Amino acid sequence: MSGFDVVVVGGGPGGYVAALRAAREGLKVALVEEREVGGTCLHLGCIPTKALHRTAFYLQCFKHFERNGISAELKDFSLAAAVARKEGIVKKLTAGIHYLLKKNGVAFYRGKGTVVDRGEVEVVGSGGSERLKAQSVIIATGSAPQKPPGFPFDGETVLTSDEALSLKELPRSLAVVGGGVIGCELAGIFHAFGCRVTVIELQDGLLPAMDEDVGKALGAAFRKRGIEVKLKARVAGVEKTGRGALVELDSGEVLEVEKVLVAVGRRYLSREVARPELNLALGPRGEIATDERTRTSVPGIYAVGDVTGKRELAHVAAHQGVVAALNAAGYEAREELQVVPAAVFTFPEAAGVGLTERDLLAQGVRTFKFPFSALGKAVTMDETEGFVKVVADTGGVVRGVHIVGPHAADLVATAALLVKAGFKAGEAERLIFAHPTLPEALKEALEGIEGTCLHL
Repeated sequence: MSGFDVVVVGGGPGGYVAALRAAREGLKVALVEEREVGGTCLHLGCIPTKALHRTAFYLQCFKHFERNGISAELKDFSLAAAVARKEGIVKKLTAGIHYLLKKNGVAFYRGKGTVVDRGEVEVVGSGGSERLKAQSVIIATGSAPQKPPGFPFDGETVLTSDEALSLKELPRSLAVVGGGVIGCELAGIFHAFGCRVTVIELQDGLLPAMDEDVGKALGAAFRKRGIEVKLKARVAGVEKTGRGALVELDSGEVLEVEKVLVAVGRRYLSREVARPELNLALGPRGEIATDERTRTSVPGIYAVGDVTGKRELAHVAAHQGVVAALNAAGYEAREELQVVPAAVFTFPEAAGVGLTERDLLAQGVRTFKFPFSALGKAVTMDETEGFVKVVADTGGVVRGVHIVGPHAADLVATAALLVKAGFKAGEAERLIFAHPTLPEALKEALEGIEGTCLHL
């Protein structure tokens, strides 16, 4: 039986970051992963979608060529080649994580890890089983796509996001069930590839977890591009046919499509990671219950990432991984999840951080939206859709920023710093942003809160 200071179960962005941080503290660390390091983010989520999003972006560029004096003809598009590029990127980044683990002295065990006692993890792999002893255990087993009843999932016609990211042939038509982040990102990508796409969302707007104006703007942008959006719609049934599937809505409408992508949330991989006799407390959705120090109900066992059900974001998992590693090393670190930026890689991009207008309505709210159509840099880029929206309290303190438009995912980083710092919009006139740049839209929106915006 091998002995360690820390054993991490799960090698995604929460797990491998926790392992590296604990090793940097001088602890003897083991990382257990059943499949491959990087987790969903690297293999079935963030990185694969962004690789395909870039391919879709290049295809989108063709619509601007002629007006910019460029003569070019798009002769062909190969989804198989785009997927091969994506897989090459994933392979390269996976190798990079293995290099970091080796460099920092983290022992890697490939196999299914189960916490069998407070300080003991059993690893079952192709070579048999082994027990690892540890002073602390960090659980980072993540999540997987939900498979709601009523959908005949087969990985070929009715898909989750896992299978959709590995398609080698482009479907002629696709129904996307779910208008959240995953559904919207994949809808935009496949539409740019040349697929006829319909998004079906139960709520009254896309991206229902974000500011309402963001969802409205993205819905309008989708429709402008030719993506059909059906809101307040529920799937009543799916029937596979020889040519694809029939999707019946509760309205009675029937859609005939080649493939169906179901993106209605994720389930937490928590129930098999620990023996029942440990009595590891779970929340109402099956998530592992943790406190702000990432501690579970069992002393010496921590949990981080999606499996905790707090925020299903890779950067939150990494943050929690650092907190857990520091606490395992004897510190008293705490999560800080009040200001967490989120980014959606659609066309156009969407992002947000902090409170929404709806969150502040009861106590008083001030908002201002500055459109990219009034920004010089956006006009030169031929990307004028969307806006930067600042949400402030009655005292002018910036409580949230929400963006739809070019490079929204990058712009939200600056916005997050302002929200974190409790920046007052009235100070914006004292800031100098480079011209012409996209961040100027943020400055203009800040000035708009106090009525000093000059370019609108």
